[in-house]
Amino acid sequence: METKIETTNTGGKVLAYNGDELVGRLEFSYKGNVMRIDHTYAYKKGMGIGGTLVSAANDYAINKGLRILPVCSFAGAWYQRHQQFADILYKEGSQS
Repeated sequence: METKIETTNTGGKVLAYNGDELVGRLEFSYKGNVMRIDHTYAYKKGMGIGGTLVSAANDYAINKGLRILPVCSFAGAWYQRHQQFADILYKEGSQS
């Protein structure tokens, strides 16, 4: 599976492809140095698309020095299963 990230000044999306077929999309937005994962969509079940999308968004945030706020419930559950990334999560009330 291949992912592609498209960004704007206020956010962007991560697209997942299986060959030429679009199989998933993750939408995110920015507020300062915080990247909010707003929605995760998998168009086919059982392929690990959601995890691939969140992982790609996570890598993007790390490379850009951003914190993550997982608004989407799927992303929140992904971060609970991947505690090694707890330090990148934005905590309400924190300055960074």
